Parts: sequence; C-alpha cells; structure tokens
Amino acid sequence: MKFAFLKGELTASEAESFGLVAMTVPASELLHRGAAVAERLSGRNREALVRTRRLLRENFDRALEDQLEQERTAFMACAETAAFQTAIEEFFAARAARKAKSAGE
Repeated sequence: MKFAFLKGELTASEAESFGLVAMTVPASELLHRGAAVAERLSGRNREALVRTRRLLRENFDRALEDQLEQERTAFMACAETAAFQTAIEEFFAARAARKAKSAGE
C-alpha cells in the first residue's frame, strides 16, 4: 500500500522484501544461481509443481470454498502417485534418522 501511494518505483531489494520477486542476486551470480534453482526444480515432481502453479495462478478467480476443493482434489491426485509414496517414505526415514541421532547424542 505504501508503494502504491508514496513511491513510483522499487529497488530490487524492496521488491524482494515485499514478496513481489522470489529472490534477487547480483548480475555476476545470475547464471550460477539460476542454474542452481533449475537443478532444485528438476529434482521435484513435475506433476506436483504443475498442480501447485495452477492452484496459485487461479486462486484469485475462485471463492474460498472452491479453492479449497481444488486444493483437496490436487492433493488427492498427487497422493495416488508413486512419487508421492516415495517422498512420504523418504520423509519418515529422514525423520527417524534425525530422532535416532539426537537420542544417541
């Protein structure tokens, strides 16, 4: 709101602090950081990313109840995939390993 009424432009760091951009990096690091982000995304489940993006993009056009139903539907569809089952197993295995490690310390 402050930006809309009092200021005509933002610096990159202001845009980041307002949540308008995900991150800012110096120009000299752009290629390296962009490749790192792409690498992280490439290891994620494509279907889940597509569904999440669609939910975020379309949420302003729906009533809350409709959005919640769409989120439930997307979650249930993802939960039926082998990738979801693998991720759940990996999550609980890592959790158990952390518990075991902290119990042994």
